[in-house]
Amino acid sequence: MPVIIHKAPQGFGDNGREVTPPQQTGYNPTNGVTGPAIFQPIQKLRHGPGHGPHHRILRGRVLQHVSYKPRNIHLGEDALHLFGCKDLTGHKPPKGTGKPVLLRRQYGRVWNGQPQRVAEQGDHSKPVRYPAHNTRTCTGAQHFQKKAILYPAGGRGGIAQNRHPSHNHQQACGCILVSPKCLPGGDVPFLIGMRCHAGMNSTPPAPPQVCVRRLRTESRHGKLHINYYPTVLFLFRFNPQGYRARMNTDFSSLPPRIGSVLASIANTSSAGTPAEGTNPVMGTALRLSDAVESGAITFEDVTQLVHTLRDEAFLSRSRRLHRYVGGAALDTAQDKLRHVAEQICADLPASSFEAYRQLVSSIRFAAVFTAHPTFALSNPVYDALATSASQEVPPETAPFFTTHRRAAPPTLEEEFTLASQAITRARDAIDQLNVALLTTAQNTWPDQWSTLSPCPVIATSWVGYDTDGRTDIGWWDTLRLRLRMKLFQLMRLERQIAHEGILAPDLSNTLHRAIDCVKEQISAVPAGPSDGQAVARFAELMVNGRKTALSAASDLNDLLQAAIDAAPPSAQVPLAVARAGFMAHGLGLAHTHVRLNASQIHNFVRQKLNLLDDPTNLAQRRALLNRVNEALDAVTPVPVDFGALLSDPSSAGRLMMTIAQIVKYVDSATPVRFLIAETETGYTLLAALWIATYFGVADRIEISPLFETEDALVKGEHIVEEALRSSAWRDYVRRMGRICFQFGYSDSGRYIGQLAASYQIERLRLRIHDLLVRWELTDVEVVFFDTHGESIGRGAHPFRMADRLDYLSPAHVRKRFASSGIHCREETAFQGGDGYLLFGSPELATATLATIAENLFLSDQQKSDPIYDHPDFSADFFSSVIDTMKGLVADPGYAALLGAFGPALIDRTGSRPPARQSAEAATRSRITHPSQLRAIPNNAILQQLGWCANTLQGLGAAVQRHPETFETLNTSSPRFHRALDFARHALACSDDKVLKSVVCMLDPGFWLDRASEETSPQKQKAFLAIMGDLERLNLSAELHTMFRRIQADHLALREAWQHAPRTEPRIRLLHAIRIMLIERIWLLACRIPFFMPRGGFNHEMMMQHILCLDIPTVLKEMKHIFPTGTGPSDLDFHEPRGPREEGIYVREHRDIFTPMGEMFELLREISVALMHDIGAFG
Repeated sequence: MPVIIHKAPQGFGDNGREVTPPQQTGYNPTNGVTGPAIFQPIQKLRHGPGHGPHHRILRGRVLQHVSYKPRNIHLGEDALHLFGCKDLTGHKPPKGTGKPVLLRRQYGRVWNGQPQRVAEQGDHSKPVRYPAHNTRTCTGAQHFQKKAILYPAGGRGGIAQNRHPSHNHQQACGCILVSPKCLPGGDVPFLIGMRCHAGMNSTPPAPPQVCVRRLRTESRHGKLHINYYPTVLFLFRFNPQGYRARMNTDFSSLPPRIGSVLASIANTSSAGTPAEGTNPVMGTALRLSDAVESGAITFEDVTQLVHTLRDEAFLSRSRRLHRYVGGAALDTAQDKLRHVAEQICADLPASSFEAYRQLVSSIRFAAVFTAHPTFALSNPVYDALATSASQEVPPETAPFFTTHRRAAPPTLEEEFTLASQAITRARDAIDQLNVALLTTAQNTWPDQWSTLSPCPVIATSWVGYDTDGRTDIGWWDTLRLRLRMKLFQLMRLERQIAHEGILAPDLSNTLHRAIDCVKEQISAVPAGPSDGQAVARFAELMVNGRKTALSAASDLNDLLQAAIDAAPPSAQVPLAVARAGFMAHGLGLAHTHVRLNASQIHNFVRQKLNLLDDPTNLAQRRALLNRVNEALDAVTPVPVDFGALLSDPSSAGRLMMTIAQIVKYVDSATPVRFLIAETETGYTLLAALWIATYFGVADRIEISPLFETEDALVKGEHIVEEALRSSAWRDYVRRMGRICFQFGYSDSGRYIGQLAASYQIERLRLRIHDLLVRWELTDVEVVFFDTHGESIGRGAHPFRMADRLDYLSPAHVRKRFASSGIHCREETAFQGGDGYLLFGSPELATATLATIAENLFLSDQQKSDPIYDHPDFSADFFSSVIDTMKGLVADPGYAALLGAFGPALIDRTGSRPPARQSAEAATRSRITHPSQLRAIPNNAILQQLGWCANTLQGLGAAVQRHPETFETLNTSSPRFHRALDFARHALACSDDKVLKSVVCMLDPGFWLDRASEETSPQKQKAFLAIMGDLERLNLSAELHTMFRRIQADHLALREAWQHAPRTEPRIRLLHAIRIMLIERIWLLACRIPFFMPRGGFNHEMMMQHILCLDIPTVLKEMKHIFPTGTGPSDLDFHEPRGPREEGIYVREHRDIFTPMGEMFELLREISVALMHDIGAFG
């Protein structure tokens, strides 16, 4: 009987705890283990004899009943290479081995995730599919011929002879060399060996002894010795939650008191009280609460438990980050970059320097750094996370921090500093790519290479320039920060030249004067518009210092070329790299993006041109388009000075004039991207072009619509065509040589579902292609900027950076544009603290850049994706997701869920306000629609409530309509499979039992049931009080209706997708602890004494705040209502001493308010722990 594993076994969790899988015999579909196989940690790698420093030995053996501490394994492309396969590894076969034979799939296969028997002699004609979590389909023989070869000891018998294991005459030993290159889609190879009895007719042991090992890679290769014949070698998608989640886990590492309590909860066999129902999350929460109340455990025990779980989640996140970029070994990333450069040269149709120059001297990709509010961790924790992920072998112990939270939200200045640090590391990584490109050119064209200035990848930033939806960034802030980016760029070039020790006095002196001038300009930037004299002084320095401070990067081109030509050979490439980075980025550490809302564009044009019609009204739009086209033909540019900035009250006018001053006095050559949020009509683009022409910068800005709303994605082609019908717009596009588009995954995903948003964006890209062909604009460059976060709810692939790039820019779309000769530039966002992690260290930055370079240049030989052969299925599937998600968004219970106590579960994580700035938002006490929240807090709240609705909702309805096609494409279509990876990760981090617990907590009936069962009069009174206050909130009916909608769709998904992941126990436990803390806070609130209203704040209002977990507001009021007195004093007041009320209300603060505050702080620490498990904030 062959050994088959069809999914990740119990114990292969990414949780860092000791887990002992059940000891059982025979195949068990829940745990996926045949025989008494017990998994152990892969032993530490050590040098093997004679294999050099880069080859490590792993020894395999049969293991009996030992605990397994999970490790994170990630292998990616090119799978397993054989030890001794000289064309792949350059090594000769080991001595004493027989002729190489193929390791083939023979006696079992996996079909749609189910193990099935085939003929004993092997049936290679039928396709074998990867297990449930994989992508590709191939025959077993074809696959294993490509992936692995076994060298048997001696040469007799062996798997390649198509014999049953019982036919083997001897025990063999072989070895496999594991390449560090990654398997497709994050698959994990399991090697399963079986010891067999000698003799042709003997039977295998029953049950067989099994050796199951996960192979791991290091910076070079890992070598695994196999003591038994490998019977089956299967590849598995890494899925840490691919097994059934249970509340029980190993509690040995916890304090004895809390460990025993959790163990007793896990081992309880009763169904639970009526209040608990059959919900294990609520049951755990209530029993933990009883243990706290009885004194079995203390608050300090709970705190230590939370910190333990948080640190485990931290380690898990660091290992995932390590895997995400394909490992963080610097030499490996540099090898990849060299390979990319060599492959570019090898693939040239004509091996000429000019062809090479054209290929590498145009921008193909931009990493855009934004300041979206995802700065959820303190800066030292972010640094520790990057450091852990950067190690060759991620650590097993988390660094100690009392809290992972920030002490306060970051300021704009702090965000700019963090972004600048990440951009600097990105620039260093880009330099590594340019080193590879220039070195290859030097070796191939030694007489021509020195004039090459490659720029395939650049960095871009909008930190300090994004004014969409915020009023706290003034033009003076934008100018100050843009000047600092210029200073960073000049100082970077100066350091690079000095590092090489080159004597280039003209270049050095020019740079030195420019740096001094820019520093003086920065010091003179006014603090605001109120001081006209300061603005005038600043204007004087900007105007008079224009030449000294440099106005374009090309001002230094001749000096740089002269320095390269005069430098010794060892310094020429480093100087050429410095020149390449400087010329590619212009006078700034990164290119510049600014952003404004479409309504602000409309308001300015309405005021200037007296266009009073509504652009969104179809009946009026044609007239508007005609009038704005007439205005474009007649517009005359006006002069711009710093005084005009002081007088213009409009956001659009001030921003466009700020750009005009940047173009005149900071960098006159590098274009500025002008992003327009919520573009829903072509009129918006023409209006923006009119404003740019009016202020004289039309040829220096790249106007880009942002498609993020449902209407924009559905009607995007009509928006683009409305603009293309204008001759003024077409002329502008031709002058610029490019047309730009931005796609927003966050907002679109939260309204129509994240998976459907990807489908709609891909569909819109293809229609943009057709429009460009129709309007004969195939000679212009197309820029696609994907704005997304680091979480699944906001568009980032959860498993691999390579998959992320392929998900955002599908090969099908790239091939369509290439077939028409249209050059495309891809841009992708790295948002806030979470996004900067991918550039959080030199190792991570270089690994990220290497993945980007491979995606750009290594040819994609993949055949047509099957998903495109089923257009009707795609349309119907994603339409079902959209309709179901729209129904949920419109459900009043959904807004009630988001607005109940969800906002209190998360910290403010950025300088940008969490709600859109408007008078209505400022006066609203509770949200009535998700649109009243920004996308990031919207998604963060869903994560904290235990259900990633914007990723999962609608999948059940969609899958139920086409279950067979869904299963087929899930295993055969890489494009569809990547989309479903979002659902996999969402299911691994979501639990309907957690969401049900939240709904129950806000249900008055739940507290009435508890009061009915309670024997303590005091607690019964408290339960009834909570019930009454929840009745006044009036959320229950809407919440239950909403939950039924979600649960019905979830059940439909589970029915059709039976092997979908489930929540990890750690996540359930964290939610249970938090529910317990919320209950304790509410019960403490019932003990607050009666007080007279103070400034409109009364007892009823207090309870409403507490039920919504607005604890900081309540505690601030309680400090004034229940003061603790003035404290002791020894001062002489020159009168007989009177009584001192030094101990007033001490008991209330000690027993109620202080514990309430501590519980609230711990509650938010749990939020950080859950965020680590999910992998990003929001």
